[in-house]
Amino acid sequence: MVLAKSGKVKQADHKRTEQELLNPDIGIFPEKSQIYQMELILPVLKLLNIVDIKGENIVLREEMNEFNGKDIFEIMKLVVHEVNEARMKRVVPAEVFTATEMPFYDKPILDKCVSLIIKAKRIHLSVIFSNIIREHLILSPGFRTKNFQSDLAELRKEIMSVIFYLHLFGLLEVEYPNRFLSLSKLGEYFFQTGELSHKTEKGGITINPDFTIIAFPDRVSIYGLHLLKAFTELKDYDRVYTFVLTKEAFQLGILLGYKPVEFIDFLKSSSKADLAQNLLFLLEDWGGNLPVVEITEDCVLVRTKDQNTMELLLGQIKGRKIVLDEIGPTAILVDKNRVQDVITVSEKLNLIVNLTR
Repeated sequence: MVLAKSGKVKQADHKRTEQELLNPDIGIFPEKSQIYQMELILPVLKLLNIVDIKGENIVLREEMNEFNGKDIFEIMKLVVHEVNEARMKRVVPAEVFTATEMPFYDKPILDKCVSLIIKAKRIHLSVIFSNIIREHLILSPGFRTKNFQSDLAELRKEIMSVIFYLHLFGLLEVEYPNRFLSLSKLGEYFFQTGELSHKTEKGGITINPDFTIIAFPDRVSIYGLHLLKAFTELKDYDRVYTFVLTKEAFQLGILLGYKPVEFIDFLKSSSKADLAQNLLFLLEDWGGNLPVVEITEDCVLVRTKDQNTMELLLGQIKGRKIVLDEIGPTAILVDKNRVQDVITVSEKLNLIVNLTR
């Protein structure tokens, strides 16, 4: 993604990403309908320390590969934890990574909102507002009528932020148009240590000849929906999900670190009909022919005149997170931030360093 001179994401990139993401269901917040999704995603990614600014671009850090390997429910807990702690951090990120459109909530307000929802099981949004305003504002020892309007406005923003992010994270369900709130299955799992089944009912999905996949939310597990979103292109959601299986989407799932065998097993166990042989052949072909070109700017080439010298050097720096790759008997790639360490070790070994910048 490219930054404009203002330090914000360029409008062209915003519009492109909006087309590639499913619109969030934020009907409960009509005044927030114009938020670009990347304005919500980037601050969270920064909290997780997997994005950074490099020149005029927003780039992924190397830690992204390790992050992709985590279990999805572990990631969910990590995201909620980081957002919970965001207000406590003293480091102010760049503006593009700051949650300005919908600031992160205050943890005590989150705890109170969740407590009210759990106690009532199903509660109206207005009841949450009235309870917290009474307890945190009107009945507070420092309450002053002259500050009531401004304090009320700030507290309403805090409550709105909690509900917004809980809903965005999939932890809340909202009934329209009445705005009753309750914990989702994912929310029960997170806040009440409920159980989540990975098993999808037989017939929970229907695979059509044109490779569109219809998924029924009440018969497909959360993990099954996650696999579909990872390996296919989500086209629509209107009581049922409509996905399209394409070569690009399937290969992207593999590049993101997901295992194609898990996806294929899910299709076999969830589809009412047996998978067509041509589909299995296609998936095997797509999974075995990834036209990947890896380019990195974060490494430096280190070469020696002979193999013995390289072996001597490697004996001192290998295993210290300096060497990124061994590309030959006399050549290695090292982390560009560890070049000075390589120079120091080389000098201790009485090797002659020829540094080319």
